Amino acid sequence: VRPGSRTPLGIPPSMIWGASPDGRWLVTAGPGGAAFVELSRPSGDRVTVRLGGRRLAEGTWTANSERIGAVVLRVVGGIPRTRLATLSPRNPVPAPVPSSFGAIGRPLWSPDGSSIAFARVAGPGGRKLRATWCHLKPPRSCRDLLSWTDDVRLLELE
Repeated sequence: VRPGSRTPLGIPPSMIWGASPDGRWLVTAGPGGAAFVELSRPSGDRVTVRLGGRRLAEGTWTANSERIGAVVLRVVGGIPRTRLATLSPRNPVPAPVPSSFGAIGRPLWSPDGSSIAFARVAGPGGRKLRATWCHLKPPRSCRDLLSWTDDVRLLELE
């Protein structure tokens, strides 16, 4: 919008998951599903995300606004099951990240968007957390970086 003007989005604030760094896209998420909303078009074109009964949890955009990495959540028998996936307005079907079962929290993208680091629950009874780094371009590969029991948060990936 022009400086000093407003445009109603018609989206409840509780459904806003996050905006792309370039301001072109807004991701909405709620019990009914998720979508990429293109803000640069007057009609606010939407690209529906096919989650297959899962919910979009924490995540983040790549620096170039190309795609997001997000934890997708499904509750089975009262037990939350999570996995990290990547998706974009051009490819809204979540692509699972290898070795990401039990992913929690906000993942970190490398500056060029070619790799991602994330925390995941590991160990007997889920009492440990493990930082895992995955290179997402072929050949895709992942490796564990470190593990801990509590009070650590991933801050940056270089």
